Amino acid sequence: MSEGELPKLSAKAGCLARVKRTLELSILISEKNPYSLQFYENLTTIRKLRMRQIATGSTIIHCFSDFRIYYEMWMAVIFSICLIHFPLQASFGGREVSMLRIFKLCVDCACVADIALRFRTAYVEEKEKRVITDPQQIAMKYLRTFFVPDLISTIPDPYTFGPGGSTIFLDILSLLCLFKLSRAATTYEYLLRSAQYLRIDKPICRTLLTAFFFILFCHWTACAVYLLPHFRRALTGQIDKDSWTLRERIFDESLEQRYFHTLYKASAYILAIKQQTVTEQAFEEKIFACVLYIVGKLIVFYITVMAVGKFLNIWSLESKYYEVVEELEGFMRRKQLSTATRNRLLQYYNYKFRRTYFEEHTIKSILSERLRQQINQNIMQKFIGNVEIFNCIPQETMNRIINHLHLEVFLPHDLIIKAGTVGEAMYFLGSGTVAVYTPSGKEVCHLQDGAHFGEIALLKKEQKRTAHVFAVEICEVYKLDKRSFNSYLRPVKELMDQMLQEANLRIEMTKDFEDIHIRDYKF
Repeated sequence: MSEGELPKLSAKAGCLARVKRTLELSILISEKNPYSLQFYENLTTIRKLRMRQIATGSTIIHCFSDFRIYYEMWMAVIFSICLIHFPLQASFGGREVSMLRIFKLCVDCACVADIALRFRTAYVEEKEKRVITDPQQIAMKYLRTFFVPDLISTIPDPYTFGPGGSTIFLDILSLLCLFKLSRAATTYEYLLRSAQYLRIDKPICRTLLTAFFFILFCHWTACAVYLLPHFRRALTGQIDKDSWTLRERIFDESLEQRYFHTLYKASAYILAIKQQTVTEQAFEEKIFACVLYIVGKLIVFYITVMAVGKFLNIWSLESKYYEVVEELEGFMRRKQLSTATRNRLLQYYNYKFRRTYFEEHTIKSILSERLRQQINQNIMQKFIGNVEIFNCIPQETMNRIINHLHLEVFLPHDLIIKAGTVGEAMYFLGSGTVAVYTPSGKEVCHLQDGAHFGEIALLKKEQKRTAHVFAVEICEVYKLDKRSFNSYLRPVKELMDQMLQEANLRIEMTKDFEDIHIRDYKF
């Protein structure tokens, strides 16, 4: 859906009107959002939903809109900062850490804006697998879940507004910022989705997120270790004389020294590392240390199991690949193939499987026709976007064409098309580079991702191939046979006129290069 489907702006429209138009477009469902194609079957459905949004004049922000892409990436950064800063602020004293007043106020304003936007943002109902855009349902869902902790967490820290006497009431108010920790799950979700927007591999992303949240847990634990003795002071008016904070004179240290002192102690608890001296004497500190030992063991066990499982999975897939390669080498030795042929076969297998063997035919054979079509559409989505001539083809026709495209992989120097032969198919270059040569061997041009070739022999009756086409590097080429071409592409008049015009230019170019080459050869 393009901007032209909304009422057009006049040439004299001001800056404010243009900003408003940009916002109106950004909150609509978008095919650019990777989750749109995962949730809906095809682009046609997405475009119909987009048209419906425009027709109803809805101001609800769609959860699969362009706005959500950039908003979630931005809020992922904001929430990550909250998860780091506010435990530090709550534990190590409002007056000392609240020097960053403007920063804290900006973060609080962003969190308030997030609360307001949540009342206007659609969400996915997982059980029914549908997107809820009704404002009343959106509001009720948010009110039942995170609204209260989100609201409490936005109460400003009293120490932000200037120095003053420390009281129990003010200390309790300063601890309300810890409710921002309830956004940890949302932060993880936003970071994961942001990684997908940025096309970061999911395994790498999950590994980085696991490391980040483990470090974050150590940070929280350090803050809690320091904060714990202050709870007794809040109840009794003084810190327990047996507390480690008094025995190790931590209050005589600077803020940075105190933090790293407690971080060291917290890390020792979590990783079950024996410290040089055991100074925990207060009852609540002993209980907290026991809890951390258990939780730390569970976290380390979880990370270890996850890492070993991932390693075994990769190792298993690689083992299968090398078993197949060994069988291939045995076959090549038995057939006494030349060294050049052996190297090309190994190069093909390495490109095809990328050292992780899988039986594609077996996997696809157990799927329904609908699932196979959906997989093909997802795989071909990026390729279709690169092919310019597909822009004028209706989506339904495009879906049929996808099911008739056959992938072929060509190695460097492979002959894809031979001049003078009868054309039975045209080709679309998915990835790689091909070189076009005249029949006598004069190079005409190179074609790259998204290009098409071989259509001349299909467009013109009794026209044979006019040029050789060789693969310059490993190429993924999608082949469309003559019958499918006549069924799906030929009826599109606008496309045929464009292709005929381009075909005539290619014939003339090839002929000119051929004439020049022959003339130079004779001289």
